[in-house]
Amino acid sequence: MENREAWLTKLNVLYVEDETVVRENVSQFLQRRFRNVYTAENGQEGLNLYKVKRPHIVITDVKMPVMDGLEMTRQIRKVNPDAQVIVTTAHSETELLIKAIDVGVSQFVIKPITRQKLFEAIGRTLHTILLQEKDEYQTKLMQKIIDSQDNMIIVAGEKGIIAANQAALSFFRYGSLKEFAQEHASIRDFLLEEDGCFFPRTANWHQEVHGACKVRMQDRRTREDRYFVLRMNSFPYGENFFIMTMTDMTDIEQQNKELERLATTDPLTGLHNRAKCTYLLGREIQVAKRYKTSLSMVMLAIDYREDLENTMGRESSDEVLLELTGLIQKNIRGFDLLGRWDEEELVIIAPNSTLTVVQNLCHRLREIIARHRFPFVEDITCSYGIAQMGSDEDATSLSRKAFDALDAARAHARNTIVSAPSMEVVSSDLEALKENEMIIRSFDLVKAKNQEVTFFNLFKGMSISGSARVSLVSENEVEFALPQKQFLAVISEKRAFIESDLFAKPVQARIKRFDKDESRVVLRDFSFEENSAKKRQYVRVQVPDRVRLSLEYDGKTLQERIFDISLAALAFYTSQTEWLREGMDASVRVQLHRATDGQESQISTKGRIYRIEGEGKISKVVVMLQSDTQSRETLKEYIAQRQIEIVRELNNSIV
Repeated sequence: MENREAWLTKLNVLYVEDETVVRENVSQFLQRRFRNVYTAENGQEGLNLYKVKRPHIVITDVKMPVMDGLEMTRQIRKVNPDAQVIVTTAHSETELLIKAIDVGVSQFVIKPITRQKLFEAIGRTLHTILLQEKDEYQTKLMQKIIDSQDNMIIVAGEKGIIAANQAALSFFRYGSLKEFAQEHASIRDFLLEEDGCFFPRTANWHQEVHGACKVRMQDRRTREDRYFVLRMNSFPYGENFFIMTMTDMTDIEQQNKELERLATTDPLTGLHNRAKCTYLLGREIQVAKRYKTSLSMVMLAIDYREDLENTMGRESSDEVLLELTGLIQKNIRGFDLLGRWDEEELVIIAPNSTLTVVQNLCHRLREIIARHRFPFVEDITCSYGIAQMGSDEDATSLSRKAFDALDAARAHARNTIVSAPSMEVVSSDLEALKENEMIIRSFDLVKAKNQEVTFFNLFKGMSISGSARVSLVSENEVEFALPQKQFLAVISEKRAFIESDLFAKPVQARIKRFDKDESRVVLRDFSFEENSAKKRQYVRVQVPDRVRLSLEYDGKTLQERIFDISLAALAFYTSQTEWLREGMDASVRVQLHRATDGQESQISTKGRIYRIEGEGKISKVVVMLQSDTQSRETLKEYIAQRQIEIVRELNNSIV
């Protein structure tokens, strides 16, 4: 009894009665027990009060003017379906009681009203109110518990979404469950398709999920893709509902992708490494066999890359390789796959391609590479091995065929394409091979006549020339005996320019091997080329690492190491070419350093950017100097001293 009395003091009640005396007597009884008592004379007034005050209990008469109690009850139920209404009436007809039940009356009190009958009806209503509040409290508590979870929790059924926690509403950018459920019947609309992720294919997709699966969705706030572990559980007690929990695994997925990238990517070029290439090749073979299409493979390598490393160092050689991979990537087809097979070899996997297609591809790449100017070296060539998938081919056998063809191309001549399994040269540049043979035969005449030839080489920017005699001629190579200075210049540059009365043009050749004790070199790959070494005589010299350049323009400053310098120009390599333009004037400061005495001097002048070569990460920049007399004299003195240093370095190398 005490608990009930205590609860009554927390509740509000609305009493509607048209008879004034009855209304006043009953309201006095109610005021002693309830916290607030509101009174009304008719149903319309009572309805208006209910909408404003929202009392816990409504006590009303049936027969009233303006609006009777049953109609008021019907209107109140529209506002609050759980409203508790006690009807007082002098009638006990069955039809009236049935009508009262239909409109949602909770209790009946037959007039005349006694305190005991009214209190018993209020007590029964109070029990219902307590159950409602307990259920509401448990619902709020459960909602608070699931809202405290970082995981998204959604309950959905055949008619749509019926529950969602705050984490889910925040992710999908909705302010309320009602708004979310009105626009979407399930989360199917948000799932995105991706390899390795679950994507619904049928209307009953809830039943396709077994255990846990990975799904991808887009964050509607940041527009970034996020990954979740989706777990689907059927609702207990047989109801056709599904409880979905989604745990964010984006960080783990990104870490896994980064680990996969590190495991399958070449660290220097960023291309697929050999393991990834083997996997992709195996996958493309399966697709080609299934759909009965052709598949070919190209393996290529820079000619004499070991010479580049020995001459320029590993870093410079790597820059050349980076430039080459970028050039190839831009000029192969969109569905071709480029990777780094080994230290020397690159590979192109060409789906739906015959040998003829990849032959044309290789010819096109050769022309593009021939026109391109690479950092640190003017030009390079590549050898190519091509192979087409056979009926019983796998990744190992196909890659072996392409590698063997590449080996044959490197053994035959540079800049050559060889096809497997015939190992025949398919290069269209057969004139170069004939030219090589013709020059070697001319050297045989030189040997018979005992005639000297003149060698030209660059040594740190200076042109070194000297006479030499042929000592031996074989099928595709010639051996020379050289003076010591010339010998050092040749093995330093790994190539030489040769002039003779026998040739209308200078001949370029590459070194194959050398004998240091006897100063002999064996040359190969002869071709008619312009003698750039002769043109460079006393024009430019390479400078030590400590010689630096500062280039200033419009508040921007660029500092780089100079590659070589002359009275009229200087050249350097840089990766910062965004604001550099050919023809642009800039302030130039050069910090000169002499190795012989350690002295330093500086020139400040104006310069105009004459040429920018290269489209890769590293570009060669040539700057024309506009020196005044004093700067020109300082530079002239430095170049003269540098020439002396170069001669001394050459002499020291001989010693």
